[in-house]
Amino acid sequence: MDILSLEPNLNHNSIASWVQNRKVTLIITTNFDSFIENALDSKGIPNRVYLNKLPKHFIKYIKKRNFEQVIPVYKPHGSLMKEQVLSQHLRNAGLS
Repeated sequence: MDILSLEPNLNHNSIASWVQNRKVTLIITTNFDSFIENALDSKGIPNRVYLNKLPKHFIKYIKKRNFEQVIPVYKPHGSLMKEQVLSQHLRNAGLS
């Protein structure tokens, strides 16, 4: 099974709906896949993915809940779409 060919499921689409209805203003996920971003994209919701370390302005946004028009998606463990980040995490964990 090729994970990159799979589609977002009900859970991912529910998160996107919550964002669309302004019930969620920030997403933090440990998932490596891009299903949440794909669900947001399918609803026309602009998003920006942050990997690993958070930029200083991100913390300020969290405190003020000032996300403007772009929903932040924070992935502390990286993303499948960024192979070098995933590879580094696997090496750090002794899995590669």
